[in-house]
Amino acid sequence: MSSNWTVPGEAAPPERHPEAPAPGEPIPEHWHGCFGCRGTGDGGLGLDVSAGTGAEVTGRIVVDPAFEGGPGVIHGGVLSSVFDEVMGFSAKLLAVEVVTAHLEVDFASPVPVGSDLTVRARVDGVLGRKLYASAEVYVDGAETPAGSAQALFITIDQAVHFRDLVGNSTRI
Repeated sequence: MSSNWTVPGEAAPPERHPEAPAPGEPIPEHWHGCFGCRGTGDGGLGLDVSAGTGAEVTGRIVVDPAFEGGPGVIHGGVLSSVFDEVMGFSAKLLAVEVVTAHLEVDFASPVPVGSDLTVRARVDGVLGRKLYASAEVYVDGAETPAGSAQALFITIDQAVHFRDLVGNSTRI
């Protein structure tokens, strides 16, 4: 896996919020209508995300047959969504709301349908409203990642950011 991604040298280390969930505790959904937060029975990913130390989180998901892309493997767009969502959850440990500005994914090996995925993600640096994050995905407890991702998130005020868009939702 290779990338040209770098966190700017002037970015500050992330500061975990004192009221963030303790390591090992689940991180609650940010909105009931979110594709990443909803269970598979409700048409979502069915992710379980728990807090780690610092600004790190661990996400777990079983690759549902509905997520199949090529024969017997997860669709790359679904795996990209998993990365995006788990990295976004890491921002919750800083007590900020974010949206994705840039997402870069490297696929290293196929991820079979039915496999149990562990995604380890973290905020690597903060620069103003920008949060730089990274993650790796592991299949069925393997030691070598099957893929990795890097992302740039922007902090937002949800009421302002979604003000003119909320009318488009069928889940309000």
